[in-house]
Amino acid sequence: MGKEMNFISKITILFLIIFFSIIFSFANSNYLYIDEILHFDQIMRFARGETGINPLIYMIPFYHLTLSLIGGIFSNYSIQFMRIFSFLLSILTIPVFYLAAYSINKNSALLKTLQFSFLPIVFPFFFLLYTDVPSLFSVLLVLLLSLRKKYLIAGIASILAILIRQNNILWVIFVNTVIYLDKFGFMIKGEYLKKHIIKSLTFIVSILIFFIFIFINRGFGVRGGAWPLFSLIPLGNIYLFLFCLFLLTIPLQLVYLPGIITTLRKKKYLFLLIILYLPLYFMTFKITHPWNRDPFFIRNTILLFFTSGLGTKLIFYLIIIYSLFSFLITKFERNYWRVLYLFSFIFLWFTWLIEPRYFIVTMTLFILVRKHENRYIESVIAGLFAVLSITLFMGMIQKRFFL
Repeated sequence: MGKEMNFISKITILFLIIFFSIIFSFANSNYLYIDEILHFDQIMRFARGETGINPLIYMIPFYHLTLSLIGGIFSNYSIQFMRIFSFLLSILTIPVFYLAAYSINKNSALLKTLQFSFLPIVFPFFFLLYTDVPSLFSVLLVLLLSLRKKYLIAGIASILAILIRQNNILWVIFVNTVIYLDKFGFMIKGEYLKKHIIKSLTFIVSILIFFIFIFINRGFGVRGGAWPLFSLIPLGNIYLFLFCLFLLTIPLQLVYLPGIITTLRKKKYLFLLIILYLPLYFMTFKITHPWNRDPFFIRNTILLFFTSGLGTKLIFYLIIIYSLFSFLITKFERNYWRVLYLFSFIFLWFTWLIEPRYFIVTMTLFILVRKHENRYIESVIAGLFAVLSITLFMGMIQKRFFL
């Protein structure tokens, strides 16, 4: 890390790790929160020598097998002990994010790292027995290695990312696409493709392994067939992502307001598109998944409120349209990072259950590659993230609600 980290950066990263460790020490208990029940059950199945997979786990249980093997080495399968090793893996995400941000723009790397570390949809899961942050770590590791042009190792790391979560295949393809665009831009030529394939051969191998798995397994899910949480119709996760983006970055949304007004004045046909999409919005913004009915979850409370009547649906529509415009006019560190739009849309489109955890990677990458223009505004956002994250986490460990 030497030259990438000055004294202030080292102290800040160290402070974050110590601060997170203190929070973890207070929060770690014998109580299992929501999906932790499934993950711990799977770990214990492996610990008992069983090969069966919990019926509600659809991913390859690589994460669970790893923790089970670690528990075996130390002869300790307690909930607290399993959380410790999950936390140790998760906390590595912070320095990896910083190094990736530094590779993109060293001037904003530290502030971006603070925003990421306290991102409210990520923060609580650093401390729980969930696969989301370890999965994010693997994706960021692939990206970091690629940014440093260590393509061979990055391709190997992409296999790890896919093993932790099979839908990470999309982000592996995203990173591979960025490698091409960074070198050749948006020009597609046979000569360029040939050079790219040779350079990113291990990426190609990892992608081929994934599709061979689908063929042999006869499906995307670990038991074959379609992933049960997938659907071709709902757009709920895209809507919720845009809503959360607006809510979490209100100071930035105010900065974007003049630009959005100017865009609408110059391109009046956008008003027509907004009106024409409204019927489709009403058709696609529905609560159809049974797991989106329980108001104990904050996400469900938001969804149930905004789908409760015509007026609330219209308010939600206006918020997500505004957020969409702000998302589209956002400046990126490099123009090719805009392919994030396409990959995010594909990733979120096919997911039936509306769940903030599903856009953790999208939101993290957005923070990573978005260009900072106003340091004061960005600092305010980081502060708001920290206050909101700690408030949410305290409510979660007190069992008052869940994200």
